[in-house]
Amino acid sequence: MLAGCSSSSTTTGCPTGQVDCDDGRCRDLSTDNAKCGTSCATAVVCPVGHACSGGVCL
Repeated sequence: MLAGCSSSSTTTGCPTGQVDCDDGRCRDLSTDNAKCGTSCATAVVCPVGHACSGGVCL
């Protein structure tokens, strides 16, 4: 499990560095524009024209 992810999150079946935030998709929270953040519970969707980098929408 990634640091900061809720106990309901799992990395089972996901590549290293990715997590399943209970939506059935493996995501890298540090670069995924649709789920950007430091934990599954607090991840956000980056606004159009912004990119997720290091878990922050820029």
